[in-house]
Amino acid sequence: MMTNAETVAERKNLPAVVLVPAPVEPTPEATLQELADQITQDIGQAVEKILAIGRRLLATRKTLKHGDWERLFKGHSRAVANPVPFSVKTALMYMKIAEHPILSNSNLGYCLPPSWRTLYVLSLLPDACIAALLQKGQITPETTRRQIECLHENYELEQHGGDPDWRWKEEWQSMPEYVTADHSPHQTIRLHFASEADVQAFAQLVGQKITEKTKYLWFHQLKRQSPIYRVDRETFRQLANVLENSVRQRDKTR
Repeated sequence: MMTNAETVAERKNLPAVVLVPAPVEPTPEATLQELADQITQDIGQAVEKILAIGRRLLATRKTLKHGDWERLFKGHSRAVANPVPFSVKTALMYMKIAEHPILSNSNLGYCLPPSWRTLYVLSLLPDACIAALLQKGQITPETTRRQIECLHENYELEQHGGDPDWRWKEEWQSMPEYVTADHSPHQTIRLHFASEADVQAFAQLVGQKITEKTKYLWFHQLKRQSPIYRVDRETFRQLANVLENSVRQRDKTR
């Protein structure tokens, strides 16, 4: 496909001009190191420090070219000489806190926990939940991540009228009713066989195949997908005789 410049050159019998995009120059290493140092200097435990780091990360990401921003952080394969002492994943968490419509309000710093991990967990909650918790005074600088998770659960429970089953009920909307019948056995009896011949005789009586891997058998008939066999009284009498003879032969050999 010819460019406009090539079309004009062809019409006027002029040599074609090929437009080559200007090469993208990488950000100088000194500039990247300076930005990394600035971010590192902002690290602190105060809420104001956490917000400052997040805002600086947001601004830095907008100014750098694609692929250069990640090099500022620890763990990158082409990181600067002295990278920021946390990963890109942690940087994204800082940025989420700084972008949050409620947590980014500097006027609320006095009542928020001074931990970026705790603030990030808090940022995952719905805005209405965070506002309600702040209004009730349930979020303080001493609040932990686990306490925030519990507060969120209690908030959701209140929103659904205190029904502890609200989660599965919402998931079960428009789903068909299903009732599982009780197929547990009435009684379980362990049988011992003196020889392989007795095992095979028992298998023949109940009409089932028994191998070394067989763990259990059902003697009564159930409505199941797996084959279930019914054993009548006569079969039980024969089975009792086989077991009795087996016991007698075992006692004779002792």
